Amino acid sequence: MRTNKKCTICLQDKPIKRFGKNKSCKGGISTRCKDCDNDYLRRYYAKNVKKRMLLGARDRAEKQGLKFDLKENDFVIPDTCPALGIPLKISNKRGGTDNSPSLDRVEPRLGYVKENVVVISGKANRIKSNCAPDEIILVGNWLAQKLTEKNNGV
Repeated sequence: MRTNKKCTICLQDKPIKRFGKNKSCKGGISTRCKDCDNDYLRRYYAKNVKKRMLLGARDRAEKQGLKFDLKENDFVIPDTCPALGIPLKISNKRGGTDNSPSLDRVEPRLGYVKENVVVISGKANRIKSNCAPDEIILVGNWLAQKLTEKNNGV
């Protein structure tokens, strides 16, 4: 049994455990080492942000039975989150980060249609995900009161 394999990208001979599994490749082992594969995916994700957002939105719409008719030119990724004012940054982390751009349905029941989507931060989208606007305000007011009481020694 082979213990090493040559990566087709970096051309280095590496232990088999440094290669991922891939059923479509000979022997079921990827032709790229994990390091080269990760580099490729990082570059691909950074270059195809809108495409990735659309694929995820289409899958969610299908699972939830929502309308979907978006194209890449139907939305813009701003530099800052319009809801929180924080800078938006592209992340390679699965699920994104607080600052990652996130496609939001302004009115969730209307689905992913051009007139109903805006790009906000992942954090802002999570904050509004299960709440009505008045509920978000109530939670904010409650938290502000608790912090004031704590700071005043109540």
